[in-house]
Amino acid sequence: MRLRINIDNVKNSDGLLVEWEGGLKELIPLTEALANAMWHTDIGRVTEDNVGEVFRRIQIAEKVNGAYLFHGYSERWFTRDDVTRHIGMSVNVRTLSPTAFNKKIKERKVPSA
Repeated sequence: MRLRINIDNVKNSDGLLVEWEGGLKELIPLTEALANAMWHTDIGRVTEDNVGEVFRRIQIAEKVNGAYLFHGYSERWFTRDDVTRHIGMSVNVRTLSPTAFNKKIKERKVPSA
């Protein structure tokens, strides 16, 4: 399944795009990385009410998977402000309740190194 990212409902969404010659617009790396993190954490939309939950899940995912974003060769970890900046963004991912997400994490078996 292809990940679809919708920023139409994000206030000041122009700041989430880079415009290239010829009018081509592309999402900034932060927005693309957040979309990937949302896919891994079973959250389909960022709202004012769930910013804290989105950030909590991303922190868990970053502990397991590492950073989703890099600046040069350095890992760049998400901040709560990064998530807040994207209120209104949605991706085509089903949203699990906090209880279901916590259960999924507890049941997940991480292979030993």
